[in-house]
Amino acid sequence: MIQVTDRAAAELKRILVASHAPSELGVKLFPDATGDVGMTIAAPKEGDLVLDGEQKPLLIVDSAIVDRVDDAVLDLGRGKENEPPQFVIHREGVADPS
Repeated sequence: MIQVTDRAAAELKRILVASHAPSELGVKLFPDATGDVGMTIAAPKEGDLVLDGEQKPLLIVDSAIVDRVDDAVLDLGRGKENEPPQFVIHREGVADPS
């Protein structure tokens, strides 16, 4: 299962609040058209992995990539100069590339 750091969880919550997302929606990781992992705000579908935050979805992992992010960590990496921090997915024990 993917793990979420405290700072990534805080940013996910901030995004949901700022977007006025209804309580049944969460931030969803999905496979984008280029083969990378994209993020959107959506409702979970059958087979998706749902990590709850305060009795509502916080992070949803699309069923198509659950295996791909198994044992990974979602963190908030340092942004480049004059850029905001960005989410990064890495494996335990592997240095954050940012």
